[in-house]
Amino acid sequence: ATGGVLGRRSLFAVHATAPRDRERTAAWREDLAVVSRWCRARVAPIVAGDLNATLDHSALRATRHGCRSAATGTGRGLAATYPSSLPRALGIQIDHVFVPSGTTTSRFEVMDVAGSDHRAVLAQVRLPVL
Repeated sequence: ATGGVLGRRSLFAVHATAPRDRERTAAWREDLAVVSRWCRARVAPIVAGDLNATLDHSALRATRHGCRSAATGTGRGLAATYPSSLPRALGIQIDHVFVPSGTTTSRFEVMDVAGSDHRAVLAQVRLPVL
């Protein structure tokens, strides 16, 4: 998505391949390479979705360049999004919202969604002026 309140910025929704075997891991790395290209853009985007990796995974960290997690500084950076069938203390956060550096996050929540094996991420942010 582009335009409106985004201005020249883009919003990308992503669902990276789950790295369950050698072939899917290669596809997952290709998916992360696309996210990396987006985050390297002259005008950093918002990227949201299921990236099938936690923030401590080096392959995911390497993609973020001009972007950071909207959870940074909120105290919610480890809030579990998957699987929703487990208590939050036992899950992992593989669903993310990446925002441009300089963005202020005023709200970050992980919410249960009926019928999904993932929890939703809700982030309210103030983007830096271009």
